[in-house]
Order: sequence, then structure tokens, then C-alpha cells
Amino acid sequence: MTTSTPIKSKSTIEKLIEFANTKPGLDFNDYGDYTSYSKESREITKDLHDFRELLALAFRRVDNLDEMVKNVLSGSDRLSLNDKGNLIYTAGQYFPTEYRPAACAVLNGLFGTITLMRKVKAVNTFIKLVTRSEKRLKNMFHAALLNIISHKQYKKYN
Repeated sequence: MTTSTPIKSKSTIEKLIEFANTKPGLDFNDYGDYTSYSKESREITKDLHDFRELLALAFRRVDNLDEMVKNVLSGSDRLSLNDKGNLIYTAGQYFPTEYRPAACAVLNGLFGTITLMRKVKAVNTFIKLVTRSEKRLKNMFHAALLNIISHKQYKKYN
């Protein structure tokens, strides 16, 4: 008896990792000499290391990582999701040198979004505190004004 296991679709973060881990496909003929080819290859490898560092940080700091990545990808112009949920990359000039920095940009955008959300939350908290303080000050002013009026009226009639 055989049992079939349902195929689990990949999460957005898994697709992004797979995209960043794609081999660059450098063509030696585009460079002419080994020095410039190996220099470009090292830079592309550094981009992968940068991506992995950002990813490790994202796994440690972000609670709903997959959802946040989807949100960042929805506003990205180079790397985005199509209707089926697959990553679509629009190359600028040369794919091998651009695709990993684009993946890093998604994670950087993720941290920018988180920072913005924290700032908005802090501003909203501040506004609530100011509003409470304003109400408190208004009540204190009102009480003081009533006190002054009462005192003047008291002196007037006594």
C-alpha cells in the first residue's frame, strides 16, 4: 500500500532564499581576462554572504517573516510576486551582478518597514499621552478657572 503525501508549496521566504542561492551564470567571454572575471565572482559571492546575514537577522527579529516579506515584495519594482505567488525578477543591465543585491534590498526593505511600524506605534502612543495630558490640563485649567471665579464671587458678595 502506498500513501501519497501532499506537496507542500514553498513559503515566500523559501522562494526568496532559493532565488538568492541561484548560481549567477557568469560568462567568462563577457570579461576577457581572469582577473576581472574573478573579481566580479568574488563580489557576487559577497552579495550572497550579505543576504545570508540579513536573513539570519530577519529570522531572529521578525515574528511574521513570511507575511512581512510578501508586503515588501508587493511594493518592489525589481523583485515581486506574480498572481501565482512566484518570484518575478526584472533585470536591469546584467542579471548575475544584480539579482542578489535585489534579494538583499527586499530584506533591507523589511527592516525599514519594521522600523517605520515601530515609529508609527511610538508616535501613536505619544499622541495618546498628549491627548490624555491635554484632557488633564484642560480639566485642571477648568477647575482653576472655576476656583478663581468662585473666589471672586465670594469676595464680591462678602
